[in-house]
Amino acid sequence: MDSRGPSPAAFAGLRVTLTGTVAVHAGGAVLDARRLGGRQARLLLALLVVERVRPLHREEIAERLWGEHPPDAWESALRSLISRLRALLAEAGLPPAEALRTAFGCYQLHLPPGGVVDLDLLPRAAAAAEEALATGRPDVAAGEAACACELAARPLLPGEDAPWLERLREERRGWHLRALDALGAAGLRLGDGRLAVEAAEEAVALEPLREAGYARLMKAHSAAGNRGEALRVYERLRRLLSDELGVDPAPELSAVHLEVLHAWREPPSPPSAPPPRLPGPDPAGVAELAVEVALSYRRAPRRGSAASTARIRS
Repeated sequence: MDSRGPSPAAFAGLRVTLTGTVAVHAGGAVLDARRLGGRQARLLLALLVVERVRPLHREEIAERLWGEHPPDAWESALRSLISRLRALLAEAGLPPAEALRTAFGCYQLHLPPGGVVDLDLLPRAAAAAEEALATGRPDVAAGEAACACELAARPLLPGEDAPWLERLREERRGWHLRALDALGAAGLRLGDGRLAVEAAEEAVALEPLREAGYARLMKAHSAAGNRGEALRVYERLRRLLSDELGVDPAPELSAVHLEVLHAWREPPSPPSAPPPRLPGPDPAGVAELAVEVALSYRRAPRRGSAASTARIRS
């Protein structure tokens, strides 16, 4: 077996998607939302997948599924959900007793080696983008960051509200910001000012009070030869911070502002033509994207494609 990871056949053996559509693909079977059943069944699968590194006590599961006031018959309802999930896993070719283990009132999901869970791909791609930047490979960083941004854009269990889901969404938001920062930095190193501006604009929209995003946006506009817009970005943030928080921009951002002002007095050099922009990641379904991204980590570094946690002042 390749020392870098499981074989392609192993990656294709099982895929779990919790973003966009909740589904399990295994053994040629597709356990989608219709097969899984109602809301609690989908939440149960998602919870067991997310927390698969540890056993979950049935009372904790009940609180996650039904909140602080579960129904009187929650124990029998949970047993029914577990039984149905085991039956579906068996249909997909997974040994139910091994895949969903029970002991001392606890349940734990065990996925076979090489299985792909789409939630794991976002931090993997964002971290790979940061590593590629740190090792001087901006083209690879752009590709990994673009994949991470595509994954981050897919909603996690849309329509469901629960504290544990909100925590997951906040984690994904943080990884999304890191991916956008990496994408913008890669754009600057590649001489693609438009890519850098797009990434920084999206990061600012995602976190409007995050000053690091505005600093990157100012640098991107300045690198693209649009210093006037860079100064307008600073003024926009200055007013926002004053209105919302009653503070001035941090010294780091003021330093970027001064850099732009000094550069304004110098004759601008014509911006270099950006490299050809390759199409972004395939916008097909999450499952296909998950496999493609997972397999990409086993390949040699590839040319990246463009995609259209620092301090928050308080």
